[in-house]
Amino acid sequence: MPGASLKGSFEVLLKTSLILLAGLTLFLLMGSGFQWLTDLSPISEAKNAWLLEPLSLLITWMVLTVLTLRPGLSWLILAALYGMLMLFNAEMYRVFGLVFSLTDLKHAAQVLLVADVWADYWPQFLLMIGLLSLMLLGWFKTQPHAKLHHYRWPLRVWMMVALLLLITHRQTVTHQLNRTLYIEGRAQPVVMYEWNGFLFSTYYTALVRRSMQMPDGYDQARIEGLLSRRPADASSAVSRRPDVIIFFIEAFADPQSVQIQTNQDPIQHFRHRAAEGVAGMVISPEQGGRSANPEFELLTGLSMRFMPDKAIPYMDQLDQPTPSLAREFKRQGYTTTALHVASLDFFNYKKVYPLLGFDHIRTLWQQPGVAMDPAGRYPSEMALVETIIATTEAHDEPQFIFSFPNATHGFWTYDAYDDGVIAVQGNYAKDDAEVLKTYLNALHAADQAIEHLISHYQQSDQPAVILVLGDHQPGLPVFRQQLAIDYLQRIDRTKDLSTGPLLRKFFRRKFKRGDPHEPAFQEMYRKSHQVPYLLWRNFDPDPQVVDSSMFLLGSQLLAAAQVESSSLYQLLSDINAIKPPIHKRTVLTEPGRSLMTELELLQYDIMAGERYFMSSNPELLYPDG
Repeated sequence: MPGASLKGSFEVLLKTSLILLAGLTLFLLMGSGFQWLTDLSPISEAKNAWLLEPLSLLITWMVLTVLTLRPGLSWLILAALYGMLMLFNAEMYRVFGLVFSLTDLKHAAQVLLVADVWADYWPQFLLMIGLLSLMLLGWFKTQPHAKLHHYRWPLRVWMMVALLLLITHRQTVTHQLNRTLYIEGRAQPVVMYEWNGFLFSTYYTALVRRSMQMPDGYDQARIEGLLSRRPADASSAVSRRPDVIIFFIEAFADPQSVQIQTNQDPIQHFRHRAAEGVAGMVISPEQGGRSANPEFELLTGLSMRFMPDKAIPYMDQLDQPTPSLAREFKRQGYTTTALHVASLDFFNYKKVYPLLGFDHIRTLWQQPGVAMDPAGRYPSEMALVETIIATTEAHDEPQFIFSFPNATHGFWTYDAYDDGVIAVQGNYAKDDAEVLKTYLNALHAADQAIEHLISHYQQSDQPAVILVLGDHQPGLPVFRQQLAIDYLQRIDRTKDLSTGPLLRKFFRRKFKRGDPHEPAFQEMYRKSHQVPYLLWRNFDPDPQVVDSSMFLLGSQLLAAAQVESSSLYQLLSDINAIKPPIHKRTVLTEPGRSLMTELELLQYDIMAGERYFMSSNPELLYPDG
């Protein structure tokens, strides 16, 4: 009957609306409560979370309902689990400034073994035990829903099929989500969770995380064989170890290398000092962003060549103690410090740096009285240099300092350098010329800080080794305009390159689909990813011009500091002897192919395997014995 059909449709609509309202209510109540009681802001900072968090709660409720066949009990279980999730996040944020991810469960059992840790949380454990007891009581005291019980096996089969489809197509799903909704804040985990929802972001990060593929021939005997051929060196016999400083500058690049002409050289001090040390071009794995990836290569000696496509290891893979330059120097008695000028909320720094072996993690961000850059966005490079100098002068033991100045960061649309001394010469659109001028003047300010840093240690009695380099080229297509024109004219003279948009579109397409066996492509890739570096020391100068790759610079730094190294860095030293330098798109031939196969095996072992390397090098994990 029409009336009965209309009534049934209305009941379905009403029940659906109530379920949606229940999910939104749970998000509001739980989010408001935790925002009131903790430092989290799941409500006031929510953007996509108003949609994504209730949907995530509803999907979780549906899964629980199919498993328990009890819709009401499933809502109670969901509320308890959601409360636990928010509690984990609140405590992790309070103690570490981090948020919870499913990968943290892998190491949760280790925490339970440390009585001093879990004993402080006995009220929370009692609460969890109480909630679990109530769930079990509800399970035994309630009956399954009749219709759900009748269709339980078809429902569970469909749920398993949906789960398998989600797992097998997770890259497509996350890509479409990001394309449709723009999942903001991925580089800042706390921001991402607050903007997009804590439950949704937990699921999203699990889907985005991609596992490394096990290379052929990986087993314990193979790894131990590789290590035995390059045994770790003994402790250094150098009587006076130098301070070692890395000045890792955001978007620091050489405009002359891409044929940009200016009225004066914006990095003239850097170029002058390059003649006094080991210098050249280093190939970064990134272009225009994702600074954490070149940093990962520089600090670990591991290569993005072997990481899953679009991975950010600091976010996706690095979740346990890992070999690094910091650990190599700690083994020699150094105090290790990571020093930033921006927020440490980016790229999981607060979690990753301890895993890399840094003793101290500091930032000048929002410190009172710190001199800011001309744009007023970040503490200046000069302020960072003064902090580095003060750190080395305040300690007798040798220092290893990894520093990351950020005043050259985009976007370059501010007016602080409208009257800057660096002027751009050449054929550029007006807007392109203006942002390029701003970038080049910011580069010039960084160059002056480099001179101040090196000048201080040139006059110091304390031996010092300083590595200065950029992380990647700036995210300015105009910076590579002439490079793109030269490349495209070599491979296709029929294309219209008269406008910036056409040029950029065609260049990007060729860049993604280019044949790596083509010499023109290899040259273009290298030039569009290279940044200048300088390895300078105030003792035994040895000027050289040596091009390199980001993941190989660590072995050069250890050699310059006269610090003995583990078998990993000895392998990197062997790879570094191969010319030209190796990057993500290099077509390998012998002997590079064999050596890079060894690195791939070691990298998989360290990042995703059984970690035979770390068990064979306990001094890296426990430098004090």
